[in-house]
Amino acid sequence: MPHMTVNKSTVRVISIIFARQINHSDSTRAPSLLRTVATHSTIYHIWRQRNNLLHNHIHIPAITVFRLINRNIRNTLLGRRSKKKFMPLMSKWLM
Repeated sequence: MPHMTVNKSTVRVISIIFARQINHSDSTRAPSLLRTVATHSTIYHIWRQRNNLLHNHIHIPAITVFRLINRNIRNTLLGRRSKKKFMPLMSKWLM
């Protein structure tokens, strides 16, 4: 079943991202705003992968999804770097 394979690899990607955030869950190293941006990006790309598989029969490898999530988070942080709350977040994401 292709759905089971995709779901297992997807769960691994989610686990990596959230394990990273949990390990740095104190407010100085991983502020709630950064965790929110990461969560939104993760959900969006996982949902997009699901839709690609269901509607287009295109499988996206887990490493590609991970890279897309990372790129989306970086773009979000760079796009909002002029706002005071977003200024320190890029360096925290890259830690």
